[in-house]
Amino acid sequence: EAEFEHLRTDRDRLMLLAGIIRNADARFRDRHQPDVIRRASTIVGRLTSKRYSNIEVDEEDGSLSILEADSGRRVPVGEPLSRGTLDQIYLSLRIGLADHLDASGDRLPMFLDEVLVNWDATRRRAACALLSELSESRQIVFFTCHEWLADEVEHLADAHIVRL
Repeated sequence: EAEFEHLRTDRDRLMLLAGIIRNADARFRDRHQPDVIRRASTIVGRLTSKRYSNIEVDEEDGSLSILEADSGRRVPVGEPLSRGTLDQIYLSLRIGLADHLDASGDRLPMFLDEVLVNWDATRRRAACALLSELSESRQIVFFTCHEWLADEVEHLADAHIVRL
């Protein structure tokens, strides 16, 4: 029984230390992530109504993961995330990259093709608000073959529609 109690104490100590190390590692990565990932993490939180945040790149294999706010767990970018959530992550990365590349110079135009088609209405509204803000400092060209989506973007983002 004494040996069992000793093993239990060792296990508890190791579990506590592992938790402290995981927490310190997460704080370190959050503080020292590349600029693009930091920018994209902020954007994805906004697009998903803070359901997801903190995009991370695995240093060993380069894979992406994202923090699920409710559970606090890291979810690999891919299955089982929905097509819409994946599109939100990728759009966040594209905007983060564009902002990073032109932070000290001219603003690059952004061409978006069918990026909102798989999104739910709440997230499309958030995206339109973001795109409207971005359009104040950069030209955004948004392509879609869906009449309903063109009308929605025109209304929500105060966009000028050119029908071809």
